[in-house]
Amino acid sequence: MGGHVLCMNMFRRLFSTCRIPERPTDRFKRVDPVTIRHITVFCEGRVFVLRVYDADDELLTIGDLEVQLLHILRHSAYLNSLPARKRDADLPQFVGALTALRRDKWTETRQAMVEFDPLNERSLDKIESSLFSLCLESSTPGTPSELARQCAAANAGNRWFDKSFQYLVFANGMVGANMEHANADATVLQSMFRWLGERYLNRNGGYETFIESRHHSLEFLPPPELLRWRLSQEITLNTIPTALTDFQRDGSTLRMIVVRNKTFGKTKLRAVKLFPDIFVQMGIQLAGFRVFGRVVPTYESGHTRMFVEGRTETIRTVTSEVLAWLQMQDQPDADEAEVADKLKRAMSRHKEISLEALSGNGIDRHLLGLHIAAMQKTGSPPPLFTDPSYAKSGGGGNFVLSTSNVSGYPWLWGGFVPMLPHGIGICYGCENDFLSFMITSFDPSDRDQQLPGPPGPRLPRVTAAEFQRALFKAFEDIYALMERNHESLKPVCKM
Repeated sequence: MGGHVLCMNMFRRLFSTCRIPERPTDRFKRVDPVTIRHITVFCEGRVFVLRVYDADDELLTIGDLEVQLLHILRHSAYLNSLPARKRDADLPQFVGALTALRRDKWTETRQAMVEFDPLNERSLDKIESSLFSLCLESSTPGTPSELARQCAAANAGNRWFDKSFQYLVFANGMVGANMEHANADATVLQSMFRWLGERYLNRNGGYETFIESRHHSLEFLPPPELLRWRLSQEITLNTIPTALTDFQRDGSTLRMIVVRNKTFGKTKLRAVKLFPDIFVQMGIQLAGFRVFGRVVPTYESGHTRMFVEGRTETIRTVTSEVLAWLQMQDQPDADEAEVADKLKRAMSRHKEISLEALSGNGIDRHLLGLHIAAMQKTGSPPPLFTDPSYAKSGGGGNFVLSTSNVSGYPWLWGGFVPMLPHGIGICYGCENDFLSFMITSFDPSDRDQQLPGPPGPRLPRVTAAEFQRALFKAFEDIYALMERNHESLKPVCKM
């Protein structure tokens, strides 16, 4: 990036990685993927182990995989057709829903499973060591927004949320994924998905699209293994149903909008000396100021992969320069040239703090390290971290607007949920001819008071749709202002 070498260690952790629930903190189970030859396939709440290498240690062709996946679909359909009295007690459905439990409850449940019967530990190991998981879905999402919601907040019984990543394939051919974010960041996952798209989705007639089976029939391939479980009645009758119900209830409050703004793109923005990322961030600030009535703490993710094992740093978009511009932007008697000048200063300052974050000079990860060190040494946080102003500034996971730029992949959508019940999540990409967005929000629920949030009165509740409309209007206003005044401004150059 910009002539700098980036740390590639996160790529090592993409495959054969699983988060394991433990007290006081979870851990990662990582197996060398070079030694692993299987994936796990979830189908109607059952888990199958699918070996993806043949007896000669060659990867199965697409045709071979099709044969094996059809076997899984038919096997699962047969089991569904059996009357309840004839179903094997060792083949319960929806065990994956346990990974949607609160972490302490999942820790307790997993330990109980291991202690109840050694068979459960063997099945857990098959899932945890697998290269990745594939979830076959019977639903048919009709829009990108519905696809996003299905990937994030649906069908918990057919998932294993602790896996590094899961591919989801729906009955109508739509494809999505669900990732465990603690293990890796979007930059490496993007690279993997881009490689897959270029190799397998372009359909250029090369080896990549070869679909014939080398083996021609299942007799040459070992059938996928259906994992068995021996669970206590408490887990089967209470814990799994409760996990499914709670996830469905909580997931139903999530709103996700996937949308493109085709009015703006990199080409058009640079013509008036605007850097696309900064344009979007200023638009987010103007939209937030209008819908919330004030500036709110905002998180923009910046990577620190110029450093060994670097992950992310927070770019705190709200600055004094941003506030000075926002306070003047909508004043009817404001001098337009002065408003444009203040906007330019806000954009320049955003560039500065972005470079500070990318070069390891941000403050949030430093504060995180101090917080962890204090907790390990004394068991309690220093006063800084309990001061109301810390939460008010976004500290402790209290950012009202959570944002991330995933530009460079026109066909790829990604997103995340807000940090707070009343917050907004904004994942965006800046392409040549359009800006893409996934915007998320939560509906009000009984759980709001149990979730984190800064002290003081709650902000107005804003839906993803309302924020999207305010955001697109903000883009129009910023662009019009800069188009009329860009000759007098220095370029906001690219980082």
